[in-house]
Amino acid sequence: MISKCFIAALVCVSAAIPYFSHANTENTIGKTYSVLSYGEDRIQTGEVLFFSLYMEGYYLSEVFARKSKTGVQLELQSLFSALDFAISYDENGSRYNGWFIDQAQRFSLDLKLREAVVGDQIVRFDTSDFAQIDGEVYFDARRVSSWFGLQFKFNYQDLKLQMSSEQQLPIERRIERQNRQFSPGTAQQSPVLPWKATPYQVWSPPLLDIQGSFNTMNLKDNVASLSLLGSQDIAFWNTAYFLSGRSGDLLSESRISASRENESGVDFGPITATQVEIGDVLGTRIGGNYRTSYARGVRVSDRPLYRQIDTQTVRISGVIQVGWDVELYQNGLMIDQRLNVQSGLYDFESIELYFGSNEFELVMYGPQGQVLQESRSYFVAGNNIAEGEGYFDTSIVDTGKTLLGDNVGMPDISGWNLLSRYDYGFSDDLSVYGGMRYGLEGQENVYQLNIGASYDVWNKGILNVDLSRDEQGARYYQFQGRTQVNQHALSFVLTDHKVRTELGQASLQHTQEFAVRAAGTLYRHNHVRLNYQNTLNWRREQAGSDLLGSSLLSVATQFGTFSNQLDYHQTNSASDHTLKGITRWQGRVRGTYGRIGLGYQLHPQKQLSDYQIQLSRILDSQFDVELDYTKSLINEDYEIGAGVNWQHDRFRLTGRFSYLQNDDWQVGLTGQFSLGYQSYSNEFFITDRRLASTGSVLVKVFLDQNNNAIFDGNDRLLEGVKIRSVQGFSQAFTDTKGVALLGNMPLNRQTDIVMDEESLPDPFYIAAHDGRSITPRKGFLAYLEYPVVHAGELEGVAYEKDLNGQEQPLAYADIELVGRNQKVVATVKSAYDGYYVFSNIRPGQYEARVKKRSTDNFRQHNTVEVALSNHGDVLLEVDLLVEQLPHYKGYIARGGEFDSLTILQAYVAIVFKRSRHLFSTKPFYVHDKKRKKYLLGYKFAKQSQQAARACLKLKQNHITCEVERISVAQ
Repeated sequence: MISKCFIAALVCVSAAIPYFSHANTENTIGKTYSVLSYGEDRIQTGEVLFFSLYMEGYYLSEVFARKSKTGVQLELQSLFSALDFAISYDENGSRYNGWFIDQAQRFSLDLKLREAVVGDQIVRFDTSDFAQIDGEVYFDARRVSSWFGLQFKFNYQDLKLQMSSEQQLPIERRIERQNRQFSPGTAQQSPVLPWKATPYQVWSPPLLDIQGSFNTMNLKDNVASLSLLGSQDIAFWNTAYFLSGRSGDLLSESRISASRENESGVDFGPITATQVEIGDVLGTRIGGNYRTSYARGVRVSDRPLYRQIDTQTVRISGVIQVGWDVELYQNGLMIDQRLNVQSGLYDFESIELYFGSNEFELVMYGPQGQVLQESRSYFVAGNNIAEGEGYFDTSIVDTGKTLLGDNVGMPDISGWNLLSRYDYGFSDDLSVYGGMRYGLEGQENVYQLNIGASYDVWNKGILNVDLSRDEQGARYYQFQGRTQVNQHALSFVLTDHKVRTELGQASLQHTQEFAVRAAGTLYRHNHVRLNYQNTLNWRREQAGSDLLGSSLLSVATQFGTFSNQLDYHQTNSASDHTLKGITRWQGRVRGTYGRIGLGYQLHPQKQLSDYQIQLSRILDSQFDVELDYTKSLINEDYEIGAGVNWQHDRFRLTGRFSYLQNDDWQVGLTGQFSLGYQSYSNEFFITDRRLASTGSVLVKVFLDQNNNAIFDGNDRLLEGVKIRSVQGFSQAFTDTKGVALLGNMPLNRQTDIVMDEESLPDPFYIAAHDGRSITPRKGFLAYLEYPVVHAGELEGVAYEKDLNGQEQPLAYADIELVGRNQKVVATVKSAYDGYYVFSNIRPGQYEARVKKRSTDNFRQHNTVEVALSNHGDVLLEVDLLVEQLPHYKGYIARGGEFDSLTILQAYVAIVFKRSRHLFSTKPFYVHDKKRKKYLLGYKFAKQSQQAARACLKLKQNHITCEVERISVAQ
């Protein structure tokens, strides 16, 4: 009974999930959303305007609007078209019908009845809310905002309309598809600062991560271990190595490799490669169910460094010290773990990617309570290979062996193998691949062939097909589909494969498998987020069939994260099944971090199986303590543990004591630190941060006394200055040597390095430049000098001389400070009395000037140059003078007057395109400041007859034109 209820509930929840979000969104219709505006005072009521519609920086289209007595009215059809709303109107324009965002969110509007139906709500409105002009319907923006959950910001000065929405709009999804990427990292701003290269070197000092430990059990069984991760440049190649040994086995694990990476590609004879690796390399994944491992050999590929080609699965791996545990979370749910890693490498292979967002988090726990976290992000929204693109990945490896002789049991394919794969995009929607393995030493299983295809189904989902066959007749067929409904990822996988389970076995084992999965967020509000993942897996073999079900729920709150996983396993008969689960909580309460887990069984019998409690608390900036207790409720086994961690800036030392129920006890001591040396600055340092497996930047901050941007002479090092990596989301403070170490940087990703000037020890100090961008490389310590100089200041008064020679202060004018190459470095506005001041200016040669706008009728004749030294100069009485320009009187052939320059330009574009041959001169405009109008002019003449002749020619072609006397500044 329990099993049937569980399966039914699991299926129902999976099927009903896509509708949960819709039920939530309907409740938002009654909300009131803000409509903000500025600059509307100069717009007359009833004037029709053209607004440029923007959403999060993206230009969408032009929409019509109308200034009303109570605010602004939006023309509905142009707005619906811009937002991709499926709402249409009848011929007389009195009724609108359709849906928005989701087909379940219906919308209808009846102007005669003066009512709107939004979802399941009926909203009534007044005749003052809308206007019908020339067959177009303009509706009050506040009404539109509340109906569709939109926020508007009207900028009447620039005629821009900024819009945002609580729900993701169809136009946003289309923009995502157009700009889709599938690469690590979240959306973020691009680096903009000057780039400092980090080229490969003939020799770079090694960066070493070292961990040593000693454990004793009852003072009898003593085990000492030492592991080392290292990386450095040798002969323009980056060399990485891992060595690990323990008592009785001095070299139990090892890996050595050398690699080069270049996003733009490096020519190697007839091929261009972005990645080349030799030594112990990870063999090419040729597709299907083929599994790769580290082996000695060589690998070459031209795949992009920052873009994953395979959108079906991802392999998440990395280096780690011996004895650590690693948990892998996907979209807030723990999906896998590796316990007590001994190989120095955590490896999660073939992790299925959801359609849409895939946020991975790695939580790594050291043997003595250390905790490290890493995040990776992947977004799947279609094929990741554009039409005509093709990429290869080829390796030759000695399967089963590494450089130092480690053996891995893979008997049927052991020896040298050629692995190769090629991906090609037939179109933006369809891509295919072909892969192969060929044994070069006459292996028992000589070859394996793989082919596959990926098809993007109207940007709504992805279908994948994989086929594989080897020499011995083993085959693997897989059909996979993935989609997303209301931010819920849905997928299915159908697999049919035959494989030889033992070497020399004549028959093949036939297995068929079908799996469905639903995952997503059920609820999100403020600090509360409810995530889920439901899976059903049916498997049939010759010996029988299995049914596996799993339901995982996780609630993240401000009080911690609560999760529950329920697993169901049924073998041949419905009565032969198990149902068990585990409930977890982790979070922080009053400065104490805790993890509590409770295991239980519901079938074949109901009972609690085990529980675990872990508590840790930080005592001060260097010390924290940890307690844990684990107990089995089935066999009464238990373990009590306690640990103390010393977190120093240069090392981490951990002591731990454990006691087991049979009077066994264990004591362990672990030390961890990293060594590095920077040849540019002759800096040798020890740190507790990992260096060998990540990117690192060493930044030296100093007061540049001679302003040469180089640390030399009597330059003074500065302590306590904050340095940030913008795209790397990390920061560090300089020490007594003026050095800040930015560690754990994203590899091969350019990032801006900037200084927080508020952290400088003197308020009159300023950074000598805006910063630099740098591209961190694995195991390479980049070096950057960041000079600081004394800030300068200058002040003065801006004057305006009229036509009679009288000078008066120039109030509220824009004053510019211009540096080299006529680059404006600062702008201020003069006060009512013409006074202005520039502060925090770097040393250098500058020009001070009054910025002239197109509407100003003055000119600055004299150039005012100033020089600021590195001594913090304050320059006074840097006065500026502009002179009014004389006016010329005459007549213009006027084509009309407008309240907006943008509307005038739009009108000219239409007229000029239609009747270009009528214009002997290019149209112009005159700004009437007193009336706040823009006058459109076709011709300026001193005599009225000349302007009249120009107007007559235009009037004969039905173009409005009048002669007007005018006074124009030079």
